[in-house]
Amino acid sequence: MRFLKRYWLLLLIILGIFIIQVLLYFNTFGNQHDFKVFFWENLGEKDWNASEDDGLEGKWGAFGDYMGGILNPILGFITIILLLVSHYKDVQRDVNYHKQREIDLLLMRIHKLIEMHNNNIDGFSIDDKSGNPKLKGKFIFSALCNLIDILCEKFAHLKNKGLIEKDILTLCFTIVYYGRGESLKNILEINFSKLNFERDIKDIIDGLDHKISSNQDLELFNGFTITFGTYFRSLFHLVDTIHTNNLLNSEQKYELIKDIRSQMSNNEQELLLINTMTGLGNRWVADGLILEYKLARNIDRNHDFSGYKLENYILSIIEKEYSSLLPLQKNEIYRKYFER
Repeated sequence: MRFLKRYWLLLLIILGIFIIQVLLYFNTFGNQHDFKVFFWENLGEKDWNASEDDGLEGKWGAFGDYMGGILNPILGFITIILLLVSHYKDVQRDVNYHKQREIDLLLMRIHKLIEMHNNNIDGFSIDDKSGNPKLKGKFIFSALCNLIDILCEKFAHLKNKGLIEKDILTLCFTIVYYGRGESLKNILEINFSKLNFERDIKDIIDGLDHKISSNQDLELFNGFTITFGTYFRSLFHLVDTIHTNNLLNSEQKYELIKDIRSQMSNNEQELLLINTMTGLGNRWVADGLILEYKLARNIDRNHDFSGYKLENYILSIIEKEYSSLLPLQKNEIYRKYFER
């Protein structure tokens, strides 16, 4: 029954060919040989005696030769076609099997990378003045975002030196990233040449550090280059592995990265976005990852860092990426970016 359901069309074609050949034979040669379409009437009148030949055997022989001569090539051709189709399906099945196997291996690798990334986060910590871990795991992202927020307020007066709100936010992230050592001083001389480290930066950092140490006993200004470097490299490698893989279609890539994004806290997404503003993470924007996979979708759009909202940065990326579109079209892209 299963065979009939699967190959009913093929069986119908073969049966149709047979019936057409029978009708064609009798319509062409039936009257000539007195061997009509209703040949079973002749069979009823036949005297089945081996010693006598009433001519019906010859007619049946001619009919058999005709049918065989016509049907055999047709059936042979159908057989060849079926063999080719079967071979094609076997090849396709083999290709699909190997592709699925590669996808399975890729998914295993992605899950392993996610596990490694989460293990890295679990190992992050902010120490107290004695060097003992006080905040661990994802809690540090909230603490660092709060620190950047406080720094933005402390350095808001730098607008008088020609810095805009975005520059101040970038400066504060740089301070948290590098700490108050020589690395920070060198970076500021390159990227913020208008500022004097000793006069404009150092005293504020020292005063804030003393205040935080007194209230919470946290070491926040020794730099987080290892923490941030490990986190952003691991996250980029994970997302880029999915983004650049040819085995997955766009929808599959988006869903996989959506799962990764769903594990990121709002503060993680904020830090990721601020990191791209400094130039340290410019590939996130250059490769289109921030927009295509909505990696900052869950940021607090009402929160501003000393007057600068991160949603404005998203809008500036859209403006640059879709410069040829009309304003209404850009606004629609912006709306869909944060759409739930």
